[in-house]
Amino acid sequence: MTDNQLNYLNMTNATTTVMDNNNAIWSANVKITAAVANIKTSVAAINLAAGTQTQDKTGTTDTKYALWAVAAAKAEHVCAGIHSYYDDLNDLSNLALVSFTATEFEKGSALEAVVRMQFVHDKAALIPILSLAPYNVVAAEITGLQTAITNFSNAIPGHTTMQATTKAATEQISALFVTLRAQMKKLDNLMATLKISQPIFESTYTNARRILNLGKTQQAVELDLQPLHFEAVFGKKFKKGDTLTVRNHSEVEVEGALTDTPNVMPTTGKVQIAAHSELKLAVPTDFGGVFGHWLIIHNESDIEDAKVTIILAHGKSASAAPSPGNVAP
Repeated sequence: MTDNQLNYLNMTNATTTVMDNNNAIWSANVKITAAVANIKTSVAAINLAAGTQTQDKTGTTDTKYALWAVAAAKAEHVCAGIHSYYDDLNDLSNLALVSFTATEFEKGSALEAVVRMQFVHDKAALIPILSLAPYNVVAAEITGLQTAITNFSNAIPGHTTMQATTKAATEQISALFVTLRAQMKKLDNLMATLKISQPIFESTYTNARRILNLGKTQQAVELDLQPLHFEAVFGKKFKKGDTLTVRNHSEVEVEGALTDTPNVMPTTGKVQIAAHSELKLAVPTDFGGVFGHWLIIHNESDIEDAKVTIILAHGKSASAAPSPGNVAP
C-alpha cells in the first residue's frame, strides 16, 4: 500500500474504534449498523490483499491444489454473475474491474489468485442479492466462496504474509479503497443525522474522520490523494474572477474542474496539471468558462499517490503557469 492508503486505513480504523466504543448509541439503527459492517468488510479485504494478516498454515501441497480448484470454480461462477450484472447496467468501471478469465483464478501465483477471488467476493457482497438472482448467483454461493477462499489461503505453504507487490494486486487494492471511501462517505451522511441528538458522539466521530489539512485562514488546502481518488474543496468560497493556484508536487498528472456536484467528477471543463508543476487558474475562464461552486482535484493514476496544494486568492487575475520544476517546495 502507498503511504496515503496506509494513512487512510489508519483513519478508518480510528473511526471504527470510535463507533465500537459508542456502540450503545447506534446499534439499534439498522442503517448505521450496515454501514459499519460494510466498512469493516472492506478493511478486512484490504488487509488480506496487502498481506497485513498472518494466518495459520495447514495442509500439504496436494491439499492446497485441491482447495485452489474448489475456490477457483466458485470464484469463476460468482464473477460471471456480477460481470453480467454490471454489463446490463452499462457500468463500465466495475465491468473492467471484474473482467477476470478462468485462468486468472486457476493458474499463476497462489497469492494473486487469492487477491482476485477475495475482490470478486467483496464486490458481489455489496450487490443486493435479489439483483443477482437473474444471473444465477444466490447468497449461499457468495458465503461458500468466502469459505473456499479462507480454506485455500490457509493451505498455502509458507504463507506468512501476502505481499501485494504485483500490478494485479496493486490494482485490486486501489479498487478496494475506492469502495471504502464511498462507504465512509455514506457513514458520514448517516452520522450527520445525530448532530443534534448526540452532539458529543458526532463531534468525536468527526475529529477521528478528518482527512484534510487546511491553512490557517482556510485559503490554502493540501490534498493527499490516493490512486483513483478525487476531493472537492473550497465549497462556495470563491467567485468569478478569483484565482486558484494548483501546485502538483507528485510524480503523476492530476486534473481539476469546477462543479456544483462535488460527489461526481465532471466530464467537461477539466484542466490538466502536469507532475511537478503549478498552474494559476482564473475562475472560470481557465476552466473552459464552466463555473461551479466547488473545485475538484482528481488523481487519475491507479498506482501512485498525488500530493497537491491549492491556494485561493480573491480578485486576482491568473498569470501564465511556470514551467515544470519551478514549483515552490
